[in-house]
Amino acid sequence: MAAKKPSIDADFFASMIADADIQQGSRYFEPGVYLVQIDNCKFFANRQARPRAAVDCTVVGSNNANFPKTTQVSWVVSLDTDSGPNTVKTFIAKLFKVSSNDEIKSADVNKIFVKDGSTVSSTASGMYALVNVYNIKTKSDKDFTKCEWRHFDIETEEIPNFDAMPKAGVVAEGLQIEAAQTSGLDIPF
Repeated sequence: MAAKKPSIDADFFASMIADADIQQGSRYFEPGVYLVQIDNCKFFANRQARPRAAVDCTVVGSNNANFPKTTQVSWVVSLDTDSGPNTVKTFIAKLFKVSSNDEIKSADVNKIFVKDGSTVSSTASGMYALVNVYNIKTKSDKDFTKCEWRHFDIETEEIPNFDAMPKAGVVAEGLQIEAAQTSGLDIPF
């Protein structure tokens, strides 16, 4: 005698799905070199109500096969750590080609990083940047993905030849090939 299939309450699951929030998940940078266009910069709180800064981008070119053109990618920084504010300030300085600590004011930061859900656009939206991404080991021997940013002028600078760069993020014979720190290679950093 065949086992009786359990009944499923389709209405229950339909209501549960209809009442759920749409996921706003992001894809994060992996090692490689990227030319990106910045879509938005925002402040938000994660699920644990911890403060974060995020830069949402669209990939224009990359040497990482996992991130072809038009891929959406985000960079998120924890603002409740010792290095978080410095990391974000360095990003701003590199993107806007600022050399002095005193040139970046809180009013400027609030124009660059808008509150999540705001209808106001970030002043960084539409800008281009080169991003050098690599993993480093923390003191606790864990991998940490480091992103080095540089302003890129799409009108006056030549787009890097990503095909000529060492490949990052490719799988060969079952092995994941990590990009080493690439800032020492012949790339425009």
